[in-house]
Amino acid sequence: MLTVWLGQQTGHPEIFRGLYPAWGRQLLWLHECNYIWELLCQQQGVRNIPILLCGDDLDFSCTILLAQTRFSQDSVCWEKIGERLLENWALTDELRSGILHTESWSEADWANYGSSLAWCQPNDLIWQQWIHAHWQDESDRRIRNYTHPYLQRPENIGWLPVPALTFPKDEYLRCVAHFRSALYRFD
Repeated sequence: MLTVWLGQQTGHPEIFRGLYPAWGRQLLWLHECNYIWELLCQQQGVRNIPILLCGDDLDFSCTILLAQTRFSQDSVCWEKIGERLLENWALTDELRSGILHTESWSEADWANYGSSLAWCQPNDLIWQQWIHAHWQDESDRRIRNYTHPYLQRPENIGWLPVPALTFPKDEYLRCVAHFRSALYRFD
């Protein structure tokens, strides 16, 4: 089990007790679950992928352990494992990264919201009403525009002193497919 291995490697097993696999079925928010599966299934480049979450909250609001993952033609390597740091997290920036993030708007967004939401501030009544009616869309936008870029910047991760883990790519893909089918077969 990964939490046991991390505890042995760091000499602090208590830190990892109760952490839950980030790809697990019990995550509180569908948009966070979809984001993690999207990262797990992409097979190119290097990216930080959430692998363990706080078991009490089962969302991104608490502890997130990430693996800096490198995909190559025949292997997948967790080069580093670390914890998301919150020192640079800015709630105001996160709030503005959803529907208020006009820099990422499509032409359809401008047509639908340009005369109303484009000029809103966080906590304006029209903004509150929009996110209440469109929470899934708001959450997806926040992940795409704030959370994902935040998790990819090295200054936002406290890397742990653990060795890299390399998996044969075919076994990694088989494991991901197994988890997906085992966890989601009742959907």
